[in-house]
Amino acid sequence: MKDGYTILNVHDHPGGNPSALEKHTWLGFDYSVILAGKGGNEKTLDEASRSGGKVFPFIFPDVDDLPSFVSRLEEYKRRGAKGLKFQPLTMRMEPDDEKLYPLYEKASELRLPCLFHTGVVAFDDHRVRYGNPLFIDQVAWDFPDLPVIIAHLGGNYSFEALVILEAHDNVYADTDNAETQPDIEFEITIETVLYTNYQ
Repeated sequence: MKDGYTILNVHDHPGGNPSALEKHTWLGFDYSVILAGKGGNEKTLDEASRSGGKVFPFIFPDVDDLPSFVSRLEEYKRRGAKGLKFQPLTMRMEPDDEKLYPLYEKASELRLPCLFHTGVVAFDDHRVRYGNPLFIDQVAWDFPDLPVIIAHLGGNYSFEALVILEAHDNVYADTDNAETQPDIEFEITIETVLYTNYQ
């Protein structure tokens, strides 16, 4: 806590050198969210379990076997998962693909926020078309009780992200990697920038 404010690091990844947990301590965060990548759920849950409740793990959905993943979601929550992290640019799926709807339905029931990587095209296997946050609009309409998070404030699609944030009470954003966004001026309330209940 600094000057009476809780410091929440809303976007980090497990592992690395230093690890997310080491950075959390070193930088004086009160809480951190760490986001699993494909095949990294166990590592992410393990790292969070060693944080004394200070690190919130978001797990990566197995879109190759969605029925099985959906059936295991309650167990993941019991083990400490606080949300889901989607990487549409490598999953090659738009967020509003109805194949994902059973997963959103279960996540909504369990109050597990769904975070979507948007905008930032950082690796060769990223496909730009899947990074546009406009696909999130339909998800937010169809699942009004599901907390949805636009990562990187949409990256290079920040204008689209802002339109979606204005349209939906259940959509939030993180501002990680904000230096990639164009210079824009806008007014936005602090409540809109990721204050999701992780209890």
